[in-house]
Amino acid sequence: MTISSTENRKEYAGDGVTTVFSFPYYFLANGDLKVILKNDTTGVETLQVITTNYTVSGAGAQIGGSITMVVSPPLLTTLIIYRDPAITQGVDLVENDPEPAETLETAYDRLTMIAQRLSDRVDRAVTLTDGFDSTFDTHLPETLTAGTVFRVNDDGDGFVEGPTADDIEDAQANAAAAAASAAAAAASAAAAQATFYRDVIFKTSADSPYTVTSADNGKLISVVTTGGAVTINLPTISGVTLPFNVAVLLSVGANAITINRGGASDLIGSATSKTISTAGTGCQLIADDTPAPDAWSVLDYGTAADDSITTIKIRDGAVTRPKLASGAVAPVTNSTKTTTATAATTDDSLLLDTTSGAFTVTLYTAVGNAGRRLTLTKIDSATTAATIDASSTQTINGALTFKLATQFESVTIESDGANWVVVHHYIPSKWATLTGMAVVGLGTISQSNWFWKRNGDSVVINFTFKAGTTTATPGLITLPSWLTIDSAKRSTVDSSNYAGHGDMLDSAGSNLSASDAVLFYDGTNTDRVFFTNRSNASGSDFEYDKRNASDWFSTGFVFAGEFSVPISGWEA
Repeated sequence: MTISSTENRKEYAGDGVTTVFSFPYYFLANGDLKVILKNDTTGVETLQVITTNYTVSGAGAQIGGSITMVVSPPLLTTLIIYRDPAITQGVDLVENDPEPAETLETAYDRLTMIAQRLSDRVDRAVTLTDGFDSTFDTHLPETLTAGTVFRVNDDGDGFVEGPTADDIEDAQANAAAAAASAAAAAASAAAAQATFYRDVIFKTSADSPYTVTSADNGKLISVVTTGGAVTINLPTISGVTLPFNVAVLLSVGANAITINRGGASDLIGSATSKTISTAGTGCQLIADDTPAPDAWSVLDYGTAADDSITTIKIRDGAVTRPKLASGAVAPVTNSTKTTTATAATTDDSLLLDTTSGAFTVTLYTAVGNAGRRLTLTKIDSATTAATIDASSTQTINGALTFKLATQFESVTIESDGANWVVVHHYIPSKWATLTGMAVVGLGTISQSNWFWKRNGDSVVINFTFKAGTTTATPGLITLPSWLTIDSAKRSTVDSSNYAGHGDMLDSAGSNLSASDAVLFYDGTNTDRVFFTNRSNASGSDFEYDKRNASDWFSTGFVFAGEFSVPISGWEA
């Protein structure tokens, strides 16, 4: 047979009576017809089950057939019948057999029906137009959230989840509210434009007393009081047409303006009169007759600024530099201290100069000053320290004092309402030349180079020198007088007191690995570190004994190394 029609479905309106419905298109098997019953009110579609809900007749007939419903579709429903053959191929041709034309035609018919069904489904899908020449991923997002809608992404090349239905409803409600608010604001602005500051009139003491009339509604009365005080009498609120307002400004003069009420029961704010006594200030007076008694609402303006506002919330990005008047923000206050001093609550930064000697800065109390911060910086290169002392028994990070020992070391502290907390501690760590070093046990040294830098609470010393004539005394290096080893942090003569290591080079510059040296603190002498070779005579490693330099060090050899020890008074 041939398939001359591209139609693939039929629809019927339910009437509660009819049960037989025609399907006038060729179909091959009863199971190829699918039936859906759709509720026209709710849109819910229910797939019907063959033999349970309906039967089919006419399979294989060119003119089609019909379906018979077990129960007649009721009113307000739609019955949908469509052809949906299984996508299978059941023809098995045997080689060299006669060509079975009918069998082949039936197979071709089946393929055409399948193609029509696929075309039907594609026509009902979201697809790109044939002229669309950009890249677009038509797949839905991998994660699907209940209640959300889909939208094209910002790049225009695929779908993403959009807002929820609730979000859309809220947006609609907010838009409606915004529109209503804008309309109200426009109406208010129009009313304000019609009644506020429509004109300016000028008065002096020669016009006193001046009585406000209905003609002054929306006007600004600018008053000069250089010739004497001025009295302004308001009208009775019950005698004017609302809205009614008038403004009074003392523009120039040292004498006052007295504003009196008109009606015997009217109030100006909560009083019977108002006085303006400072040039450049004034008020707006707005008549109000609800509730009783009638009263003038007062909006003062031009009042001199004070310190009453301590906290204000400003929208992010709202304040730019041109908006800040000169003096509106107090500059950072700092001062230099060269001797014993006490910090003030007005101090933001103190620069400490100990060139003339060590001294102490006492902090103000942390109690009642929660949130206040103070930065202290030692600015000189002297080896003397500046001590920061908390008030009374208050502490700084749990200690009574805090020391700044080296140049440009600084600390920022903040009061927590009871004590001080270190919020930032800066310690410069740059190599610098070191003087005042001495070596014992290697005779008169030469070609010496000494460098130091700070690492937290410790000093790191790098050195090279050439030994003179070694002696039968322990080898050691003494520190300058301003560096004292913190014995509380290094008290035991063992590997915990390891300070560093060094290498011994012969006159040709070759490293003598057998004579590598260990530098250590002996737990007692806080002004020196000792050095010995890594192995003693028995071959034991890391022996921390004070061996005579002449036992292992050779005259004229070069010693190069680095060591680190904690220094008393240095903060970590």
